[in-house]
Amino acid sequence: MSGEQAILRAVEVREPERRTFCGYCAHRPEDEAPADGAASRVCGECGLGLLLTADAALAPSRAEAFVVVDPGLNVQALSKRAEKLFDLAETDVVDQPVENVLVAADSSEDARRKLQALLSGAARGPLEGGDPAVAVVRPARAFGVRYRARVGRCEPGRAALLVLSKL
Repeated sequence: MSGEQAILRAVEVREPERRTFCGYCAHRPEDEAPADGAASRVCGECGLGLLLTADAALAPSRAEAFVVVDPGLNVQALSKRAEKLFDLAETDVVDQPVENVLVAADSSEDARRKLQALLSGAARGPLEGGDPAVAVVRPARAFGVRYRARVGRCEPGRAALLVLSKL
């Protein structure tokens, strides 16, 4: 390899790996070919969720609960696992403030503002490779329960994705 080739190879930008998943059941349709050849925007498995895309490090598995939040900090989707986790129906919280579902684990005003800034920034920012941001949150109606939330951008549209795991 010549010196010029080595320099060019060193600056190659690798495209971040993306995952498509259902916004309700987290099914990943990557390995499925549409029967009619046309790509669907709705999950072929549950028929309820829209297909979303996020960086591979952020995209949820079927076992993880997650919440999708718009730049105005309103809930746009609540996964099947999150419905069970919070004992809420998605239809009851869509277009409601995220604070009706999740809040910062630390109840201080500073922690609340930092979580809002993180979610708003993630919803407005570009899809980027790398590790997602992390926050510690709790259900809005419960104390003593904490979740680690991986936070980042998902598409289509402008939205933040919070993927929850128990601490």
